[in-house]
Amino acid sequence: DANPNTYKWKTGSAPQKDDIQNGLAYFSEDNSGNHWMRVAGDRQSTSGDSYIDYEFLQATLKKNANGTFTSAGPNDGRTAGDVLLTVHLTQGGSQAEFYAQRWQAVAGGYDYVTIPFPTGQAFVAANIDSIVARGTALGGGLYAKNQFGEAAVNLDALLPNFGKCFGIATVFIRTKASTSSSAVLKDFCEPVQVNMCLDDTPPVLT
Repeated sequence: DANPNTYKWKTGSAPQKDDIQNGLAYFSEDNSGNHWMRVAGDRQSTSGDSYIDYEFLQATLKKNANGTFTSAGPNDGRTAGDVLLTVHLTQGGSQAEFYAQRWQAVAGGYDYVTIPFPTGQAFVAANIDSIVARGTALGGGLYAKNQFGEAAVNLDALLPNFGKCFGIATVFIRTKASTSSSAVLKDFCEPVQVNMCLDDTPPVLT
């Protein structure tokens, strides 16, 4: 939960359970007009617990060549209302858990605060059998059981004041050592800059 402007990165190796290669964020609208956020990702090994974060920022976050990051977020490096989704693959992935947090003002500054999921409006699972992967999978063209996880949440149910427009400037996917606010980051996909607003037309990532 530290200010992203204080992050340092370097090329190196990550524990195989935290080593990710592919991440996905997909937004859609159902027939009732609800906006859904879907996330997915893979990992090198299914040995041990994995925590994969999907951070949706309203301001830009960029990785710099000198081993730093630059965030335009005005509230301790983020923007109040930013959303963080975490997929926790436990016991090698046989049990999957899903968490949501929102960046909010707290005593002494800002922090991510957990938001409970409404019943029946959030789903998470790892692959229950080996699957053929389109594109590049870790270790080849086949994902082993529990090597790939995905989740979905109804944003309109999760965030009652979500409204018709939620602007996202950056999607940042990373792994971490635990759910602790001081957990060490292990691996990440380079932050993806987007220009997206959910409205009455089909949303498109650019």
